[in-house]
Order: sequence, then C-alpha cells, then structure tokens
Amino acid sequence: MFNLKRKIIGVGLTILLVLLGATQATHALASITGLTYNNAAAQSVSSSAAPWVVFPADTSTTLVAGGAFPVTGFTAPVPTVTCGSVTLNTGAANTPSGSSTITMASVAGLGEGMTAARPPRIPANDTIASINLATPSITLVTATSGGSIAGGSAITFTFPCFQKFFSINNRGSLSASSFQIGQTVNSTNGNNIILQSCSGGTWNETTGVCSSGAVNMLTTTGTTPNGFVTPTLTVTSLGTQRIRARSTQSARTTTINIVLNSSSQGYTPTTSNL
Repeated sequence: MFNLKRKIIGVGLTILLVLLGATQATHALASITGLTYNNAAAQSVSSSAAPWVVFPADTSTTLVAGGAFPVTGFTAPVPTVTCGSVTLNTGAANTPSGSSTITMASVAGLGEGMTAARPPRIPANDTIASINLATPSITLVTATSGGSIAGGSAITFTFPCFQKFFSINNRGSLSASSFQIGQTVNSTNGNNIILQSCSGGTWNETTGVCSSGAVNMLTTTGTTPNGFVTPTLTVTSLGTQRIRARSTQSARTTTINIVLNSSSQGYTPTTSNL
C-alpha cells in the first residue's frame, strides 16, 4: 500500500513538471514572437511573391527588394511650391551695399538653397550659398545692392520644395499597420527631407498635390538615422501605398528602412531570425 502511494505521488509530480515545462515553453514562444525585425535581416514571409513582407521600392510592381532603399532624383514640382518660411533678424552690425555676407542674430532653421527676401537690398530670388554657424552669418549667391541693411532688420527666408515618389509594398497575406518607417537623410545645414502619405486620395506626381487634401507626415525630419515613427497608414495584403519624399534641397538622397513588428501582425518568426 505504501509503495502504491509512492507511485501515485511520483506520477503526480511528473505530470506537474510536464505542465510547468509547457507553460515555460509558451512564455518563451511569446517572447520570441514579440521580436521586431528590420529589413536588414529576414522578415517572416507569408507569401512567396517576395523575400520581404513589407518593403520600400521604386514602384508597386517591384517584387524583389533588398534592405535599405535609396530615394534619389528629387525634382521641383510644377508649379513649384514653397515648403515653408522663417523670418530672422540680422545681427547688430550694418551690412554695407555690395556685400554677399550678412551677419545674423541667429541662423536657426536656415539651409543652403533657401531664398532670402529683403527688398530692395537683396535681389529677387537670391539664395543662401553657405552658412557660418559660428559667426553666425549667411553668404548669398548675389551681393546686396541699393544701400546698406541696418542691424536688427528682419529677413524672410523661404524653403524651396523638391520631391520624389516611391512605393511601400506589402507582399504578405495580412494587412500591415504596425510597421515603422525610418530614413537616413543626406542633407546640410538645416535642410530636411520628410516622408508624406496622401490619406484617402492619390498623389498628382507632377504637381505634388494630394487629391483629398489630407497630407500626413510619416517620419521625423533632419539627418538622424533613428527617425522611426509609426506611420498613419495601412498597407493591405498584396497592396501598396505611394509615398512622397519632400526635400528642401535638390540632388539629395534619403535611405528608407521598414521595421515590422511580427507579433502584432501575426507573422511567425523562424529560428533563422534569432
């Protein structure tokens, strides 16, 4: 009788250990499926159409894409529109007529290629050739004329606008909404490239106009490679979203990356991703 009780207790302990092991395995699986992957490594694929589930590419018909995607060839939209403006004061010293360099109280937010307006002293459509952050001061492409600019005078600077379109494609079997977009921007001195979607409409890729008027910014601006922000868009299964990269400089490049959260999207990672 005593031996029988020992056997029953032993079997009970074995069952308990098996259940505990299964629970631990479930927790381990949960931690694995919560990992995030960017497309510098393998994403889980639920369709054989492409090696990536969600990826940036030139067009919506691109089926094969690598990791980081360079966006190049920015052009001015027609008609050219202004991306924004900033008004700043000159420094304490007067700027004599015929000078290309203007001492500023601040150069915050200024960038090479921006148009400067202080009529009639600064010629129409004159642009910033370079910026000295230490002075601070700006150098214009064309020198001032018609008299000096008094210290403390306000100058309005406008941002030019250049654009390039690309696609975010989803070749998975599920709609993707919990993914992030990041970019590494090649720009200088206050210039930036921002990524925008046209919510509920389509882009006119010549004029840069969104048909619905609802333009959403998807990422942070500037030159940081850590600009990952959850976008306000969903890319449906086997679908695409057209994105505009808008720049304050021409002849620049931004490199786009996609980060996909496997657990929230239901993609099951494989051991090759660990």
